[in-house]
Amino acid sequence: MAMPNETKSTTSKPAGKIESSRRLISVDALRGFDMFWIIGADSLVYALNQMSRTKPTEFLANQLDHADWEGFRFYDLIFPLFVFIVGVSLVFSLGKTIARTGRSGAVKRIIRRSLLLFALGIFYSGGLSHRWPDIRLLGVLNRIALAYFFTGLFFCFCQPRTLAAICAGLLIGYWALMTFIPFPDVRPTPQTQAIEKESGFTKPGQLNMASTNLIRGTFIKGVNLANYLDQKYLPGRKYDGTWDPEGILSTLPAIATCLLGVFAGILLQNQTVDDRRKAVFLLSFGVASVALGWL
Repeated sequence: MAMPNETKSTTSKPAGKIESSRRLISVDALRGFDMFWIIGADSLVYALNQMSRTKPTEFLANQLDHADWEGFRFYDLIFPLFVFIVGVSLVFSLGKTIARTGRSGAVKRIIRRSLLLFALGIFYSGGLSHRWPDIRLLGVLNRIALAYFFTGLFFCFCQPRTLAAICAGLLIGYWALMTFIPFPDVRPTPQTQAIEKESGFTKPGQLNMASTNLIRGTFIKGVNLANYLDQKYLPGRKYDGTWDPEGILSTLPAIATCLLGVFAGILLQNQTVDDRRKAVFLLSFGVASVALGWL
């Protein structure tokens, strides 16, 4: 993931850039906009809604809270946007590293930063203040680390067309897995609950993990393939008890989101395309993607 002083423009056009550092202001502005909400600017909107409860303030407050499960709101785009920005930034930072030290140097950089960020994620989740298994292994920082790791390696060794094929494969593959792969119906029944209570099971639903009733294509909260894999194979503490919103299988589309940022970074780095056309293309693609995601 590129640090602020590593996201630089390779174009010689002076418009919209600080010549002393050749920074790409658009990326800095987008990162700042995203961090503005991450650090808690939503609290300002909540406070405004409490002070003066009107239809507009209620709408804004609602948009600055995560959708419980189905659909999405503005706030649900904040974290994916950060992952997207990671993809944009690594085009500049890793591109410069490859030019200076070769692919081996870039791979070392990717591994070092990914491990550091993953460790920080465990530390942030209480890795030093809790005993195992009350330690969360996958979280927001851990997902960023994984997305950066795989996307960085793809960028180092693959051409743009191959990257596009990988991105499409991740999204289509994730949909296919979630839709067609059967898994046990983990929903507890009165019978299994009674047996677990009599037998002293410490975790409810353990008997259902071996259920012979297989289901597929369900996207119910807590009852889908991604959540089942977390419950079955993800060790440690899960954010939602038996599954994690930053779990194992759902990391695949996060990598695809990071790759979308790479495509944007490649476009921004392309000196043969006029800046106005870049802005129109990115805006059009973004609106179309949001509309498609909502549908």
